[in-house]
Amino acid sequence: LSGAALKQVAEVIQPSEKIRVLKLNNCGLDPDDGATLGHQLLLSNKSLERLELQGNKLACSGIKSLLSSLERNVSTKLNALDLSSNMLGASASTALALSISGKVPSLQELYLAFNFLGTIGVCIILNDGLAKRAGPAFSLLDLIDNSAEGVCVATSIISLGNQVEQVCIPSEDEFKSTNENPSTRPCLVRLHGYQAYTQL
Repeated sequence: LSGAALKQVAEVIQPSEKIRVLKLNNCGLDPDDGATLGHQLLLSNKSLERLELQGNKLACSGIKSLLSSLERNVSTKLNALDLSSNMLGASASTALALSISGKVPSLQELYLAFNFLGTIGVCIILNDGLAKRAGPAFSLLDLIDNSAEGVCVATSIISLGNQVEQVCIPSEDEFKSTNENPSTRPCLVRLHGYQAYTQL
């Protein structure tokens, strides 16, 4: 699914007020398709709440185009975006950080696993994104397997300062218990095979 076919799909979904979830995982999407999704769908859609784009090749330029359109849509309800395995690289980190910090207020879950962000990229996302978050609390940021050094990342999490009440690694049962109470739902930062939960 790419090119003209993707454009047709976007044109059908864009005006819909009923479609809440769109899954385009492993569809061979490239940077140009990221721009198409942005201009044809995310720029004006008001109903989509979850968009899954895992396992494509959108790369940095495709994601920047997509996020730029999303940021200009003041009516967007998108709260979950899966960009795992899209060959983003560290150069996409600043754009991602801006979206997390509040450029897309509705966004509360962002999946960025397996994107070669590196230590610098992950720290930019944490320090310039999550630490400067304005608006509703972020609920999930997945950064698994991005070749980030644990010590540097842990320092970034701790440096979130007064925006974080707690940094801990609870058991599976503790996390399930916490999730049963939405008022105390933590922000989950997944890093390098371990999970750090921060209560914002």
